Amino acid sequence: MGLFSTIKETITFHKEMKQLRKDFEKKLLMYRTMTAEELATLPDDELCMAVSEKISALVENFGDEDEDMQRGLASLSEPQRVVYVLDYLEREVNNGGLCQFFVNSSRNTAPFVSESLGIVTAVMHKELFDDFIADNDIDVCDLTSFIIYDVDEFAAQCERYPFDAFDEKFYEYGTLEDALIPYIREHMDAF
Repeated sequence: MGLFSTIKETITFHKEMKQLRKDFEKKLLMYRTMTAEELATLPDDELCMAVSEKISALVENFGDEDEDMQRGLASLSEPQRVVYVLDYLEREVNNGGLCQFFVNSSRNTAPFVSESLGIVTAVMHKELFDDFIADNDIDVCDLTSFIIYDVDEFAAQCERYPFDAFDEKFYEYGTLEDALIPYIREHMDAF
């Protein structure tokens, strides 16, 4: 393959990726305005993302600061909060581990994690989280010691507790989405 062909394929690839990103962003905007009846028609593999996006829009309306997120969380109904908290937990742990969950603004949802896991009967995840918190004497209502100001501080935070062991078990237990889908379908009127 010549240089011209390689350049042409690269340009085509970038155009396709740009279009995929536009289509995805358009779909996310659509989710934000869907009614409960419309959400109910979605297949399971799309439902959790749609509901999470809709709830995220509600919380984001309050602003970007920790206090804003706390006010946003307080404004949610219990089913909305359960889905928001557990979706946020799963995304953060899957992306960078429990340490990332604690250092990012997602830490504001930490006081609701155990209860939310119990509500959707994610028993193994709940036990794992509760044991980690208790064994390491972490106060989920005061995670200010996890606040970092640059990426270099993240490595130091990861060394404070046995996060890798937690993360490995979390991944072994499977996705929280499996517990969230039936819960969402049962409480569809809340979304």
